[in-house]
Amino acid sequence: MKRLLFGTGPIASRLVFDGWNVGVEFKPQDLWIGAYWKTIGHCFDLWICLLPCVPLHFSVWYHDPEQ
Repeated sequence: MKRLLFGTGPIASRLVFDGWNVGVEFKPQDLWIGAYWKTIGHCFDLWICLLPCVPLHFSVWYHDPEQ
């Protein structure tokens, strides 16, 4: 399943994914259409807003075994 979702590229093959989460949020302050992402520590967050104020929020937690 991980290979199907994340591929086997050079970066994905070195990382171990602990978990992921997908949710729909309602945020009146998000009056935009597009994508926004940020990385804090070992968490990658992605918001995709196809309708204003209703973003899809994807979160992926990972760790690098070489650290």
